[in-house]
Amino acid sequence: MDDDLEAQRRSRSMLCHRLPSLATAVLSSAALGLSFVAGFSCSFLDVQSSSTLDASSSLGVFCSGDASSSSSELTDGGGGGSGGDTMTTLSKAFLASSWALSIPCVILAWTLALLIPPTDATWRTTSVLAGLASILSIPAF
Repeated sequence: MDDDLEAQRRSRSMLCHRLPSLATAVLSSAALGLSFVAGFSCSFLDVQSSSTLDASSSLGVFCSGDASSSSSELTDGGGGGSGGDTMTTLSKAFLASSWALSIPCVILAWTLALLIPPTDATWRTTSVLAGLASILSIPAF
């Protein structure tokens, strides 16, 4: 009887430690996947053209084609030049650096969920990586 009670207590304790890390792993994986989709999707925003502004609907960060000319018209007031190219390059740099921090964060979150027990140090590391990745992903879009 005592052995069964002790086994239930251990399994409950393990579930209490693993459930938050499993939820963190699933949510961080979903966030990374959505970030990839938003970065490579070329039609996530539909812009209607009017008589004064002719804009394309391909506004993804890594889209090719006429989006750079349209985005330069939108960002630097239609004067052309390299203002839009600089902003596109800056967006790509922020998004790539965000992914560079998000991928180790997702790997660490899944490692905590499945392989190693979570500690204060590993939670802090995961939190810092996730925070920095989110800060860097905001200016990308």
